[in-house]
Amino acid sequence: MGRVEPTQERGKVAERNIVRAAHLEFSKKGYAGATVADIVKNAGSSTGNFYFRFKNKEALFDFMLTEFLERARQVVSLIPGDAKSIDELLLWIITHNAELLEQNHGFYRAINEVSIRDPETWQQLRLLTAEIGDVLVLKMAPFSKQIIAKDWQRAVHEVVELTTGHMANQAVHHKDSKLDSKDNIHLHFRASMGILGICQ
Repeated sequence: MGRVEPTQERGKVAERNIVRAAHLEFSKKGYAGATVADIVKNAGSSTGNFYFRFKNKEALFDFMLTEFLERARQVVSLIPGDAKSIDELLLWIITHNAELLEQNHGFYRAINEVSIRDPETWQQLRLLTAEIGDVLVLKMAPFSKQIIAKDWQRAVHEVVELTTGHMANQAVHHKDSKLDSKDNIHLHFRASMGILGICQ
C-alpha cells in the first residue's frame, strides 16, 4: 500500500496541503521536475510527514489519479437527464469538463509524462472517455433525429473524444490557458455541433 489513510482532521488537512502543493509543482516543473522536497516545502510540511503518508512520489501520483477519476465519474453521474435540447446537453458536458480540467491543470501535465512510461495510466483515461461517451449517447437519444451525422452514436463519442482530448492537450502544453473561458467553451461547442452535423 502506497498511502496511509489519515484518521484525524489534522492528518486530512496535511494530506490536502500535500496534494495542493503537488498540483502546483507539477504545473510548474512537470512530474519529473517536481521533487518531494519541493512539494513538502510548498505544502508547509516536512519530508518525514510526506513519507509517513505516502511511500514515494509515485504513490502520491496514484492517489491523485484515483481522486481525479472518482471526481470525473461523479460529474458524469450528474449529466442532466431532462435537458431540453442538444445545445443544453453539449454546453453542460463541455463546461463541466473544462472546469474539471482547469482545476487539475498541473496534474494533466504529470499524467502526460507518466503515461509515456506507463501506458496503463493513459488507458485509464481512455476508459473514462469511453464511459462518458456511453452516458452521453443515452442522454442524447431523445434528440438523435436532429443529428445529421451518419452514425449518430459514433459522432457523440467523437464529440467526447474531441472535447476531452483537446482540452487535455491544452492543459498539458499551454499551462497558462484558461480552459473554462467562455471563448474556449464556445469553440468546443461549435466544433461538437459540426461533428454532429448540426449547422448553427
